[in-house]
Amino acid sequence: MCVLWQAKELESLHHLRKTFMNDLLSRAKKADAECKPPRKVSLLAASSTTELEKDLQQLSKFHHNVMQENRTLKTNMPYLQSRLNIVVGHVQKLETALEAAHSEVESTCERRRQGLQRIREMLFARGTVGASAAAEKLHSAQIAKPIIPGQRRLPWKGLRSVPSAPAIYFGTDWSSKELL
Repeated sequence: MCVLWQAKELESLHHLRKTFMNDLLSRAKKADAECKPPRKVSLLAASSTTELEKDLQQLSKFHHNVMQENRTLKTNMPYLQSRLNIVVGHVQKLETALEAAHSEVESTCERRRQGLQRIREMLFARGTVGASAAAEKLHSAQIAKPIIPGQRRLPWKGLRSVPSAPAIYFGTDWSSKELL
């Protein structure tokens, strides 16, 4: 009986250990499940706060630089405004000078046209321009085909290109083609 009692006691201890382990594991899972989301949230919150702090520092530096540039621009503004006014004055002077020169050139061209017209009228009145000029054109040389530089007229071929090496002909008979 002693052995039987020891076996029952051992079995109950084994069962008690199993229930204790199951209970411990279930409590650990519950605690782990309850603790994990706050940890995740806290990690997300911590990372987002560090990123926000970095962004805030960058923005504050950028704002400081912009404010400093704004101050320098405000101090330089009167100087730049005066330079702009000077440049505008120079541009206006150049525009007026250009307009004056343009009108002067137009008047000069008009005077020249009038002078040429007067000369034509005088020549026409004298008879230099008109029928006598047409007669002069009839007596002037009429070139049907101009000779291009680098060509010469050969009696048996007409116009021909000049050879690269000049040919020397014997005698005065151009019809014989005896070359030196």
